[in-house]
Amino acid sequence: MYTCKICNKEFDSERYTAEEIRFRLGHKFDYVKCPHCNCLQIVEIPKDLDDYYDVGKYYSLQERDEKESNGLIRRMMRKYLLKYRMNGKNIVGRLMTKLDTGAFEWVEPGMMTFNSSILDIGCGTGRTLLKLAHSGFNNLQGIDPYIGEDISYKLKTTTVNIYKRAIEELEGSYDVITLNHVME
Repeated sequence: MYTCKICNKEFDSERYTAEEIRFRLGHKFDYVKCPHCNCLQIVEIPKDLDDYYDVGKYYSLQERDEKESNGLIRRMMRKYLLKYRMNGKNIVGRLMTKLDTGAFEWVEPGMMTFNSSILDIGCGTGRTLLKLAHSGFNNLQGIDPYIGEDISYKLKTTTVNIYKRAIEELEGSYDVITLNHVME
């Protein structure tokens, strides 16, 4: 039996083994998928996570230009897609889902609005948060214990703050919490 770290329910599950290949350390990790909340989670968190988050090598910890990849057309298309994913009422967004490769697939109708408070855990220097900000979201925050220092991006319509801290140091509540490419 395994107890889910997210919903706290017990379950039996097949284990999946994955090998770390980014840094070629050769480490293997077991994962299980909770049938109650669908969270895929590592069975045992490695003792020393620093091996996997080398600031000089890990992509999400590289310095970021807040205007990067966010031309006007790209921002508009992302916003249409998000509007459709959030409420199903945008014809351009609906058409985009037919061409789409899965962007914002995790957004479900009624799940959030552009004013929802969103926390991205393990966000690095904030690539996903900046994409969300440029798409119209205005209540965004991130945490990552491996960034060099706190980061604040001041954009035209909002400010995106990213704090150098661990999840255990977090206070408050959020409407949506994301963990993209987070091993722990």
